[in-house]
Amino acid sequence: MTPVDDVLRALYNPMRREILRAIVEGRAYPLGISRDIGGTQQAVLKHLCVLEKVGVVRRVGRERTSSGPPRVIYGISTRITLTIDLTENIMNVRAEEIEADEDLVMEYRHLAESGGMEALEEAIEELRRELARLEERRASLIKSLDAAMRVKRELAH
Repeated sequence: MTPVDDVLRALYNPMRREILRAIVEGRAYPLGISRDIGGTQQAVLKHLCVLEKVGVVRRVGRERTSSGPPRVIYGISTRITLTIDLTENIMNVRAEEIEADEDLVMEYRHLAESGGMEALEEAIEELRRELARLEERRASLIKSLDAAMRVKRELAH
């Protein structure tokens, strides 16, 4: 089994996807995650263990609380983009690692410092809009490829 297979198997479970979303949004300890997603702390811990085994999350530290033992804090430990195309004529699964780019981090930090959080939020929204446009274009290309492959298959028979 490949690392992509492991990640896909881990992401198959909807609760695990919700756990990852909660971690990305900043709630990175099991009790906080369980409150956010409506699951039990025990279930969240079980799913975190699976996600940790496949390398999607890792323990990044502990946080002291006034009311109990220190909380284990989890963070995302991988940076990948997964693409799956599946039609009657196409089957592609691609995983690509996303490299951290400190120059980009510095660029956006400078934007926030010079233009404020509002400028940074505008930049984030523009990046999201551009990604949405690219996803629409990609879907259109996949549709065209599927149609062309269908015709090729029909003519070959």
